[in-house]
Formats: sequence, structure tokens, C-alpha cells
Amino acid sequence: FFKQKTAYEILTCDWSSDVCSSDLGTGANKVGGEQPIDVDAPANGGADTLATLQAPAGQFTQSIVTVTASGGDVSGVDFGFNFDTIVNTNNAGQGSLRQFLLNANLLTDNAALAQTGRTAGVENSIFMIPGAGDALGRPVDPRYSGAPLAYTIQPGSWLPFLSDPVVLDGTTQPDFPGTPIIQLDGSAAGAGVDGLTLDGGSNTVRGLVLNRWGNNGIRMVTAGNNVIEGNYIGTDVTGSVALGNSATGVVIVPGSNNNRIGGTAAGARNIISANGVDGVRITGTANNLIQGNYIGTDVTGTANLGNVGEGIQLDSGASNNTVGGTAGGATNIIAFNGSDGIGVSGAATNANTIQRNAIFNNNGLGIDLATDGVSANDVNDPDAGPNNTQNFPVITSAVWDGVNTVVQGTLNSTIAGTFQIEVFSNAVCNGDQTGAPTGAPNDYGEGETYRDTVSVSDGDSDGTEPFTVNIPVDLTGQFITATATATNDTSEFSRCAAV
Repeated sequence: FFKQKTAYEILTCDWSSDVCSSDLGTGANKVGGEQPIDVDAPANGGADTLATLQAPAGQFTQSIVTVTASGGDVSGVDFGFNFDTIVNTNNAGQGSLRQFLLNANLLTDNAALAQTGRTAGVENSIFMIPGAGDALGRPVDPRYSGAPLAYTIQPGSWLPFLSDPVVLDGTTQPDFPGTPIIQLDGSAAGAGVDGLTLDGGSNTVRGLVLNRWGNNGIRMVTAGNNVIEGNYIGTDVTGSVALGNSATGVVIVPGSNNNRIGGTAAGARNIISANGVDGVRITGTANNLIQGNYIGTDVTGTANLGNVGEGIQLDSGASNNTVGGTAGGATNIIAFNGSDGIGVSGAATNANTIQRNAIFNNNGLGIDLATDGVSANDVNDPDAGPNNTQNFPVITSAVWDGVNTVVQGTLNSTIAGTFQIEVFSNAVCNGDQTGAPTGAPNDYGEGETYRDTVSVSDGDSDGTEPFTVNIPVDLTGQFITATATATNDTSEFSRCAAV
């Protein structure tokens, strides 16, 4: 094509592939271009120079490489376009989070555009925002912070809803230290605006910080099978400073089922704290799993960053949801919240299993069925209501015998059935760890430390069964509580028994 050996400057890698040819000059390797914070210069009209293309403020010719052509075709020049790379903290435009979400929603030929090593049909974000010491030599993004390490994206309005399967993964940022550093700050987006809205199903949100949004941090609607893991929702990037969202941290509304919030691996844990209403609210949906999270605490699980309302609220027909579980790492810490640890309300809100969590220092009950205070037991438990208003156990004694703390009690419930009784110890019967009152009935406890489970069945058809649990730890001076679960319906906590 070329008649003589000539060097040409060619604009390549417009907003860049995640890998560009290294033998074509340094420009081809700069993911996002020479100045990722700026928009790319337009096409050369034929007479433009670099100076005229780069004259407007905020505009830069993003990738310049030298290609030498001599006597034949030149191969390996990468004019590729990556829809999924996020290279700046801008509110909008090329290389921004907003543009990635728009791209993901608009792509229709997902299988043909599958990323190498990724699931076809799912767009996976690749964060490559330049910070200090950027390996590609790009200038530092202006919203980069070194101490604490953070990249802050501050949208000016609603972000596009996630209507097509997306993995929005902050852990892909090259200097990810093991905790979230991509911060979505909603303070400029306006009142009533949610941080992320998942309405297409099968999305994953991982490794982000969502704070200061005018409504909820994350809201799931329409479709389910979403995963929310490894995020800080309502705190700063350190997980120790309250920067709550105005309403609830994570909301699931009718139509979105089978979602997972957290997980059993330490890296899946969400910190969901300091939000203006509840930590998590599940309304009228089923088969959701909440595991391994810190709800109402800081990143250590010990300091008070309570949500203003419930730690977790299950209501309006939410059913067959699980909070906690028997697997290692499934325990949620639910503490310091301004109302109940877990509230369960609505007549059709049933079969919600609450197992092996650490629930303490909340301003209401640890578990509150109907969110109206202690729901008294009734003989043989014929009543309905949330979680069928399952009767709680009655602890009759708790004594250290020199070998075990021996806990004895009874459960009166329906005549037929098998019940799982979980036993917990608590530093105080209720109130905070100094024993100060919190407004909840002070003779009914929470469940600070899970100790053991015993299974009982009604063998004589009178509806009452005794139980004994031997805990090989001296718990003298502490308080014992228990819950009962039947057919996935978990009760409130029992009255305390002092050891």
C-alpha cells in the first residue's frame, strides 16, 4: 500500500483493549489512553494536527503509536474497543462506570462478544483507574486518594439500571488490597436516588463501597439470582466511619427471588451499617440467603455503626428466606441497630429460618415476630402470624456443674413435629454490654454467642417436650437464651436464664 518506507502516527486502542500489542509503541499499552480522565479527540477531518485536536479543555488524543510500513502490510495494529474497561472516575463519558453500564445493557450479541475466560452472556467490568505509581505510566486520576486508598466515583444522577446480566467487580482494580476501594458516593445524585438498581437478574455486585445515596444503597427488583458480596454499604472505604445511605442498605422487592447477600467465605462478607432505615429489607420475596455479613457494626464486627431501624426486616409475605445457617462462616453479626436485630412482620411472612447468628446490643428484641414486642407463647401453638408465631423455649435452669454448663428447659408447641432448639450465651440479658437498658423488655434476651443445637419431638402428644443441653464451658455470670425452629419457622428468643 505504501510506496516508500514512512513512519505514520496512528491513533489506536480507542478506550483500549485490556491488552494491546507491545511492539507498536508505548501508546498502545496505555489502557484508557494517555489521559483516561479526558474524552478522546474526534476523528481527524484531514487537516487537523495534534495541537488542534487537543486544544479543547478536557479533550486529548488518547493513544498515539508509531507504525513503520515498508514494502507490505503491517499486522498487529490493535484498533480494538473494550466495552467493559472502567478507566476513570468521571460521572459520564468514555471509560466511565456509567458508560460501562450503558454498554452492558445495550449489547445484544453477548455470546459473540464473550470475554476470554468469562461466562458468555455476562458483561464483566474491568476497573483500571490510574493511581499513584500506575504501571502503565498514566497520570493519576483526580479522585484518587492514597490514604485511605480509594477511587471515588460521584454520579450526578441515577446510574443506569442493570437490566442485562453484569458482574460489577471492584476487585479487578489492579491495586485492590483485599478490601473495597472503588467508592460510589451518591451525595451529588439527588434525593430519592438508589445507588445500584438490579432489575435484569443474575447480576453480581462485588468489592464496592456504596455510601451517601439519597435512598437505598442497592435495590433488587423484577428478577433474581443476584449476588451481593464483599461490599461496604453505608460506611467509608475503611469500614469504620459512618457514611450511611438515607434509606436502607440493601432492599429486595417482590419479583426478585433467590438472591444471596454475603456468603460463607470471608471475602464475601458485606458490611451493611449506618444506614438511615434498615440494614437489609426483604419484602414479599422468597428463597433469599443472608450469610456471613456484619450488619450494624464496623469492619471488625465489634464497634457500633448501627442502622437506624432494623438490622434485617422480613415483611409482606417474605418466605423461605434464610438468615445465617449451619455451614462454617454463615453466621451474621447483627448488632447495635436502633430497633430489632431481625424483624419479621406480615401474616404471610412464613418459613424464614434464622440460625446460628450473633445478635446482640440491638435496641429492640433480637428477633421480633410481628415487630410488636414479645409474642407470648400459647398452649400447643395454634396461632398464625409471621413465622406462624412459633412458640419460644422456656429455660428452667442453667447451672455450671464443674464440667458443663447444663441448660434445661421445655418447649410447648404443636403436637406433631420436630423442632430444632438453638442455645446461646449472652454477656447481658439485654441492653448494651455495660448492662444499660435499651428499651426492650429486659428479661428477654438476644443471641450473642451460639453454643449448641438439640432436636426434640413430641413423643406423648401433649405438645410439651423437655430438653437438656450440655455446654462444656463455664458460663457462670452469663445469660442463656434459646430459639425454636419448626418447618423453617424460627421463634423469638426465650426469656433469659442466669448461670
